Amino acid sequence: MRMRQTIKILTLFSSFTVVLILFGCSEKFSGDDFLFDPPEQYDALIETGWGHFQNGMYQEAIGSFIGASERNAIKPEVYLGLGWSYARNLELTKGESNLQKAIAFAIFDSPLNLARITAESLAGIGLIKLAAGNYAECITYIDQVLEADESFAFSKDSSVDSLSLKISKAKSHYYLGEIEQSYLVLQDLEIELDCDDCVQTVTGTGTVSYGEYYEDSDGSGSWDSGEPLDDRNGNGIWDNTNTFAFGEVLISVDENHQLISSSSVYSDGVDYTIIKTYEGTSWLLVTGNPISDAGHIVGVEYTYTEDYSGFLNKLLEAITSY
Repeated sequence: MRMRQTIKILTLFSSFTVVLILFGCSEKFSGDDFLFDPPEQYDALIETGWGHFQNGMYQEAIGSFIGASERNAIKPEVYLGLGWSYARNLELTKGESNLQKAIAFAIFDSPLNLARITAESLAGIGLIKLAAGNYAECITYIDQVLEADESFAFSKDSSVDSLSLKISKAKSHYYLGEIEQSYLVLQDLEIELDCDDCVQTVTGTGTVSYGEYYEDSDGSGSWDSGEPLDDRNGNGIWDNTNTFAFGEVLISVDENHQLISSSSVYSDGVDYTIIKTYEGTSWLLVTGNPISDAGHIVGVEYTYTEDYSGFLNKLLEAITSY
């Protein structure tokens, strides 16, 4: 009797187990996909991440790249994607941090990918520096990209190329007050300002003088404490001989022109090295041997405008329209 009851209980238990197995095979409970579907692979997540990036879905791209990093944390492509996606999502600190990681991990990739990922990471950091207002650093990073590849183009966004990087460099120079350098970048790109004859290039003459350049703000004819001064020897006051001691002399162009850039200064078979152009003034600083006497006339090739404020507006308009 007891044996028959035991057999009956075992039979019922076996039947119940079979029902459970059959039910489990025919229907999944909500939220249990991870038990049934194979995990998304690294390559698929990378592809999805870049797809989101190219469609402007930066938060979704970040999610995909984070998923890829959980599967392979030493692949530089992960950090390249995260860096660019964070940057486009205006999370600049995270963007730069991940692009720096991409550069660090690029050594584990193939030589071809090493060069690409390094260049694309440096370009991204350069643009982050521009967005953050770190203009000098922006120029440094962009120069590194263009020195390695003059025809650079970002593989995931064709709008980021050597042209756009040079424009970003011109913006940085402008915001740093380095107007000559900003203008020369546009000249190199053959981008003309939207004005009729507001910029002219001529060959003229200039007169040598000694002393440091200063801005005579009050029109007194001499330097007063607090007035802008190019303090070449760093002693905090204006000197009328120190530039001579350093082999430097000032040149003032003889026409009433406001300089934008200077390209050549020469006299008696000597070509002088131009140290700087004081944009918006008639002055430039040169060095050479022998040092010319004060009052000596030299030849000067330079670019000028007669409306410096108008020129600045047109230059800014040109570099911000790209």
